[in-house]
Amino acid sequence: MAVKAFMRQVDRYFEKTTFAFTCNNWAKRTSNGRMIGYWPGSAVHQRATLATPRFEDFEYSSFQSEEADCLAWMGDGMIVAQKEGTSTTGYLDIVDIPPDLRLLHEASAAESPTIYTPASLADEIPAV
Repeated sequence: MAVKAFMRQVDRYFEKTTFAFTCNNWAKRTSNGRMIGYWPGSAVHQRATLATPRFEDFEYSSFQSEEADCLAWMGDGMIVAQKEGTSTTGYLDIVDIPPDLRLLHEASAAESPTIYTPASLADEIPAV
């Protein structure tokens, strides 16, 4: 029952993507052209979903028929941050920003050459 529900979730998600088109690729190796190799959602959605597994789903008895959608809790394949257009890559927010090398190349040829040091470059780079 869970496998059928998961495949319904996969079908529901991928019907709105380019993977719905008829084509040959490694993720559609079934006779009916269904997706078999991708998570039904973004990679960020997969990470968020699998970070909090529903352990109650591992051993249970259900009175629902096989057609009931027990995986509807997975939502539409997106996380709130994606829908709101906010950062989904917080792990990339802390980066080392290199100096703007255009400052080195835009010096006028008529001027005397300027010697740049890391400290002088840091003063000229606008804060991000």
